Parts: sequence; C-alpha cells; structure tokens
Amino acid sequence: MAIVFMIVPFLPASNLFFRVGFVIAERILYLSSIGFCMLVVLGVRQICATYPKYTKVSKLDLLVIHLILLLFKRRKLDDKKL
Repeated sequence: MAIVFMIVPFLPASNLFFRVGFVIAERILYLSSIGFCMLVVLGVRQICATYPKYTKVSKLDLLVIHLILLLFKRRKLDDKKL
C-alpha cells in the first residue's frame, strides 16, 4: 500500500507515458511523501518486532531525532522573520 502511495501519484507527472505541461511541483509529491512516511513507519515497526530489546532505545532515538529537526526548523523560521 505504501509503495502504491509512492508510485501511482507520481506516474502522471513523470512524463514517462505522455508529456504533461508542468514541472513536478509540491502539489504532485504530497501523496508520494505519504507513501514514503508509511514505508519508514513499516521499517521501524519491523525493526522493533525483530529486535524487541532495542525497542525502547529506538523509540527514544526517534524522539531525539524529531526534537532536533524541530529545533532546526524553528531556527530557520526565526531567520525568516528577520
């Protein structure tokens, strides 16, 4: 299902089958991004199921990565306000 979300919305805008009159923009890649996020979640879930003793560590790692990304995004938004 995640691969379908990644590939199917991208096909009409890829110029593989017929020429379209626009460049691939964000509006075309939204559903593809959802498919990628679903694949990441499925991968993390598989790792947690395979190695249950590392489950707490991996969840903590994901939380730390998420917080770091939020801090970088906040700094970038603060720079834009200036």
